[in-house]
Amino acid sequence: FQCTTWYEPWYIVYRNYENDPYYGDSKCCANATQIGFDEATTSIFTVEKGKHVWNAQCRLTSSPGYTVKNLVVVTNTAPVPWLEGSNKQQINFTMRAAYISCDTCRVFHQSYVEGGCTLWKPESKINEPDPCCEYVYDLLCGTFPKYHISKNCV
Repeated sequence: FQCTTWYEPWYIVYRNYENDPYYGDSKCCANATQIGFDEATTSIFTVEKGKHVWNAQCRLTSSPGYTVKNLVVVTNTAPVPWLEGSNKQQINFTMRAAYISCDTCRVFHQSYVEGGCTLWKPESKINEPDPCCEYVYDLLCGTFPKYHISKNCV
């Protein structure tokens, strides 16, 4: 896994599912901002989903059989009171990096949604077309459904 530093907020631009327990529904401007490092493979992020904010610890690790760190294990650093059900106290999910372009986009597969896929872009490029990133997202995640999450965020 390369490009571990996020120098500005990164937004979910597209995803192929409507509702997300951690990043909000399809109307939320979900974004993550890196606020620090714990160690070489662990970063701390503030995650915003609409009016709700939570802090996440993101640890890099490898998928079975891989030597490259292509998984991001996400856990909360404190209870998240707005989450429903038993998820309040402990968030724990994996995002598998499917495609990374350090400065322009990142495509992840979400472990908690069957076939779930997200395309993230930095705030400075959120409204700039990027045919390569969008092609890769369509190829890996499909073209339907495609929820444009970041529309009118910035």
